[in-house]
Amino acid sequence: MRDILFKNDSTITPIDLADVFRDSNINEQYQDLDRLQKMLDHANILNTAWDEEKIVGVVIGITDFSFCCYLTVLAVKRDFHNQGIESELLGHVHELLDENVDIILMSESDPSDYDKQNQFDRIANGYMIHMNQKHV
Repeated sequence: MRDILFKNDSTITPIDLADVFRDSNINEQYQDLDRLQKMLDHANILNTAWDEEKIVGVVIGITDFSFCCYLTVLAVKRDFHNQGIESELLGHVHELLDENVDIILMSESDPSDYDKQNQFDRIANGYMIHMNQKHV
């Protein structure tokens, strides 16, 4: 791994976040900077990975610090894949949480990498309302 610095106390901008999204496998709406700002404003978990002054990875989540932590983003720029950065970001999340807190991650990409490297189990006992779809 390169000399990557991990931070849990940094402030990032929506432009920083969009940059990571664009250069990773995240298919989020990285051009909607207002939406990204809302994500940053309301998350209570934010850990970042830096290569010198350049952000290369981020994990963002919300948690009750008691039962569960939902990771809304776990992203690393393509040029920094396979260097253990995702695992290290997750390790910093684990340090913030009690051992009884479950971590939940939804992934649009193939989750097999998460399964193998980070001990995620696939779950099927949940439901989701897609807010951008009309419900009758």
